[in-house]
Amino acid sequence: MFINIHRILAAMLVLIVTFMIVLDHFSGLPISTIGSQAVAFVLLIIIAIIGSIANHVEFMETGVKRQESWQFVLLFEMYILSLIVVLNQFGGESHIGFYPGSTVFWFAMGTAVVSTFFTYRRNQKAAVQ
Repeated sequence: MFINIHRILAAMLVLIVTFMIVLDHFSGLPISTIGSQAVAFVLLIIIAIIGSIANHVEFMETGVKRQESWQFVLLFEMYILSLIVVLNQFGGESHIGFYPGSTVFWFAMGTAVVSTFFTYRRNQKAAVQ
């Protein structure tokens, strides 16, 4: 049951983050309003809360702490960064300054690599124990 909840939440997270990035890059779209961006942000917060509650309930029932997969972390981070590059190539312009030529973008790339590495190491340590 919990695996399905986590997969549904992960899919919703990917869809909402994709929607927010597209809205940032193509602010001329009719759906790109402050209201739609606020709704997407509130949905992200709700997903985070539901995910935390689901993890807590799962831990209380099974006694096993859930660990994120380093493959999922890598795929998610590379998907988001690739989406930004593709949208930029299609003529989108980020209004928050997150484009492939910005320092923030390259900092995010470095953070993605480090995050994936530490998730991989944490999974390896858990597998040994």
